[in-house]
Amino acid sequence: MTIFAYTHSQAIKTKQRLKDLERHGLRLDRLARENLRSGAVAGAGLDWPNYDGRRLTKAYADFKKRNDVDPRKGAQLLHTIGIGVSPSWIRETGDLHDPANPRNVQVFDAAIAWVKSFAGDDAIVSARMDLDEEGGGWVDVYFAPIRQQKYKGRTQTKSIISVNMCLEETAVSLGYPKGSHYTALNTGWAKFAQQHLDPAIERGRPRSDTGKEHLTPRQYKAEKRAEKKAADAAAAEQKAIEQKSVLEAATVAVEEERKELNRSFEDTTKTLMEIFTDPNLDNLEPKPAVGTWKAPQSLVSRANKLGPLKSTVLKVLDALAAKMAEIRVRLDAILKREQQLDQVIGELVEMKDRLKAEDAEVVDRARALVRSAEDHTAMDDPSPQ
Repeated sequence: MTIFAYTHSQAIKTKQRLKDLERHGLRLDRLARENLRSGAVAGAGLDWPNYDGRRLTKAYADFKKRNDVDPRKGAQLLHTIGIGVSPSWIRETGDLHDPANPRNVQVFDAAIAWVKSFAGDDAIVSARMDLDEEGGGWVDVYFAPIRQQKYKGRTQTKSIISVNMCLEETAVSLGYPKGSHYTALNTGWAKFAQQHLDPAIERGRPRSDTGKEHLTPRQYKAEKRAEKKAADAAAAEQKAIEQKSVLEAATVAVEEERKELNRSFEDTTKTLMEIFTDPNLDNLEPKPAVGTWKAPQSLVSRANKLGPLKSTVLKVLDALAAKMAEIRVRLDAILKREQQLDQVIGELVEMKDRLKAEDAEVVDRARALVRSAEDHTAMDDPSPQ
């Protein structure tokens, strides 16, 4: 992966612009709030000389007082330059937003050292490396180069703040025309980064070479958000397509399973009907406590087709066999009782016939006695003839 070094310069010509930059550094403006990374502490970062350096109005006033200088009338008050390297280089040694990541510290120190190298050791007003935004590897350095102003007809010089003089010197020292300030700054930082950070670092390519529009941080972030939104939408669409495919496959599988269950239900129902209408069911004996259950083969073969239901059906058949055995015992008792009753009835009939015969015999004997008595009476009667 290619690691780039790049810069972005901006002139500060008015006190109002200085105040606007101060509000941004202190995280008081709307843009700073919008750019705040989720979960980050506003204002987190590295500062030079300390956090008070973000109060640019005071820092600039103190700088002028300390050095007894002012800018020329109509000239820049000071200059701000954004100095960066590819975030991937910093991530090699830790989190991009960790102030203790050694490469964050290296880039911060190198950026300040580089500006001092061409602007002067006493030129730095303030510097900060924001670690509360999504991006990283970026240092904002505010500097006011002090140069000597010569006056016509005088041998004396006066110390003034002259950004333009400083940038022209830098361009010429790097072999560029005086007016090629920003091109020279990009080249100068790339060389410094190669020497002091990593020789693999390359200079960021100019727009004239790439044909690309250079974006402000805000535009870049908006573009990245749009790209992320588009990527998220594409990912969501792809996920929806995959889920649809999975759902369709699951629907087909469920339908097949439903059909299989339906077939299995029909087969099971048919088998159960065959079992419980089997003529051999009447001959089924209860399962013995010990030994093999000698159930009819037709019932066994059908029960083996039932899979998980087999054990349940066998329990039902065992209970049914026990109930049938109980009923058979009761039927046998009833049949035996009927036989006993038939025998008793037969004996009663015989007794009745015998008594009837005896009654007839008694009647006949009685009649015979009556006739005999009548005959004797007739013989003893003295009446005349």
